Amino acid sequence: MVQDSPRAAADDSRNPYRVVLSKPGALNFSAAAVVARLPMSMVGIGIVLMIQGIYGSYALAGRVSAAYVIAQAIASPQIARYVDRVGQAKVMRPMLVVSTLGRMGSSSRPSTRRPRCGST
Repeated sequence: MVQDSPRAAADDSRNPYRVVLSKPGALNFSAAAVVARLPMSMVGIGIVLMIQGIYGSYALAGRVSAAYVIAQAIASPQIARYVDRVGQAKVMRPMLVVSTLGRMGSSSRPSTRRPRCGST
């Protein structure tokens, strides 16, 4: 058994990510997870900016964003259970399509803004 040098052990204790990401496949898995989780934080601010820009109301933008966050909080554990039961590839590919179509629809729909009641 070969022991690590004291310097290598000290480097590992200062940077635990190095230990984890040096495992086979860990870097690719972690990089994919970072990219996959970006929309989770970007969609909320995107909703606020889009609704405020179209309708001029931060209150409405906050309500729409809150509805999205609540729906995500309810659906995410259910999707995770389904992934555990069926497998990641069988669930995530269709979810990617559904999510993409939903976001495309929600971003194109406000461009067909109807006039408010009572306005000419």
